[in-house]
Amino acid sequence: MWKAFTRSIPGEWTELPVTPVSTTGSFRSADAARTASEMSLPPHLVTYLGQEAEGAGNQSRDAIETWATDAEKEAAAFDWAGAPRIRAIEEAVAVFMPASKGTRVPEKPTTLAWHDHAGVIIPIVGERAEIRVEYIPEPKDEYRVDRLRYRHATPQHAFETVLDWRGYFGRNSGILDGWTMMRESGRGYAASFVGEAGFVVGTVLRRLTAPAVTLEEDPWAKARCVDAEQRYPLVAMECPDLAKVRPPRMDRGIVWVHGTASCGTVGLKDLLLPNFGHLTPAIRGTVFRFEHDTFVKMRRNARELRDLIEDRLAVDHLLLAGHSRGGCVARLAADMLQRNRYGGDISVYTFGTPHEGTPLVDIGRTALNLLLKASQELMANAPLPIMTPLNKAMCYTLDSVDLPPGIKDMSKDGEAEAFRDLVRPANARSWGSDFDIHGKESGFGPAASGALRGALGSEPNDLVVPTASALAFGTPQPTLSCSHTRYFLEPSIGDAIRQFLTPPVVAPEAPPVSAAAEAAATRPPQDHVAPEKAVFRKKSKPFRLVLKTQEEKDPGNPNAAAENITEGLDG
Repeated sequence: MWKAFTRSIPGEWTELPVTPVSTTGSFRSADAARTASEMSLPPHLVTYLGQEAEGAGNQSRDAIETWATDAEKEAAAFDWAGAPRIRAIEEAVAVFMPASKGTRVPEKPTTLAWHDHAGVIIPIVGERAEIRVEYIPEPKDEYRVDRLRYRHATPQHAFETVLDWRGYFGRNSGILDGWTMMRESGRGYAASFVGEAGFVVGTVLRRLTAPAVTLEEDPWAKARCVDAEQRYPLVAMECPDLAKVRPPRMDRGIVWVHGTASCGTVGLKDLLLPNFGHLTPAIRGTVFRFEHDTFVKMRRNARELRDLIEDRLAVDHLLLAGHSRGGCVARLAADMLQRNRYGGDISVYTFGTPHEGTPLVDIGRTALNLLLKASQELMANAPLPIMTPLNKAMCYTLDSVDLPPGIKDMSKDGEAEAFRDLVRPANARSWGSDFDIHGKESGFGPAASGALRGALGSEPNDLVVPTASALAFGTPQPTLSCSHTRYFLEPSIGDAIRQFLTPPVVAPEAPPVSAAAEAAATRPPQDHVAPEKAVFRKKSKPFRLVLKTQEEKDPGNPNAAAENITEGLDG
């Protein structure tokens, strides 16, 4: 039996009309969609619930018992790599992990998780409201709890009852997954969370958990990468894993650094698949993936990336592009390369990166389960995560005394402090987003601490990383409005990547001018008539012609007349 109450913040509690999901057994998304279609709920939000139900099992929120056997089969392929054992046990899924490093795998499951045969749809009216949910289990569900505890629990196991809910909020919308611990209340359990206008579909998760060793490595990183390469073979071929190739020297190249519990193929398919037919030969073959384990320390990832680049990649212009946690790894690797005097110039672009940390890491051990969900690939036409049975099993069963070291690095007290001492690349840019639940964009994210934005509070964020933290590096780019997993569908980011890969057009230099050519350039045209050259002659002295009679000159000289004629000529 379900009851729900609501109040404005602050305000008085009033009872909400709730509708139990009609089901004959295990909870299924299809049952929830059919029930929602008969209610007065926002049609655009009900459409998303319908897409969730109509998609393959990887999109649905069906109860654990419907897919536990598939998760066991999927996990079996990677047992050899040291991954914890995943098993389907009765109606539950179980994980077997050693209690400490070096000890044997226990006979009893470390964590056992299953769903009750119950579901509920809670409509929410108003922009923002606090919701209180009360749940009284059916006798058959309580009997299952007693049976599984008797058969599989030890004195070290703790028992948890969790409200496992998905909210469909806003005018476009935002889809948010939340876990809210339920406390005992009377004959049942109660929990509270904060939601927006829309509705919530909830079911009840039960868990038996025992202390387990802290995961210092991601046991399913290899499985995740193989699965993505099989689903997107074109992206995997065009953007190969840098550890598996040795490309020739090139002018420009990009190394793609993925985020938490993800792989490079997922981000690159959003960026490149719609444009593969338009990529020029100069661009294709210049993007490489850095596939790595995000549970290990960031600096270990960065050293591995530095060594791969120095050994395998010789480029004149190198771009390290990092999403989320991958941006932190890219910054550290760039600093190491610059200190080692790498042969090319280095640029770093980051997208939704927690340069100053993210509060999600500080909420405790459930942060790992939430971050695993937040890192999943989304459907192309809806903000719904695509999760294989193995990924679902990880989200429901992973538990440890402490967070993996590579996740803890993203806290405000983690590697963020050390970033201040790094050598900043000349070309450093950062992108961040302020997701608006009522805006035009749709998105998916985790709802931590039972609230819409949970640990992120009221500060702007992309549902995983605060906007200010994402823009606290290099030259901040204009703030986007997408959710954390949608950055690479943004046209501005695609333009920035293509602009880097396209060499700038430089005008050719003019050839040197010879002396003859220069003289020809100054020679007047043939139809030009030059003025006549003036000729200057030496001016003669004036002369005088004097005629004298013989008597005036020398009366006694008979030749005097002739002498007088020549004497008067000068010149």
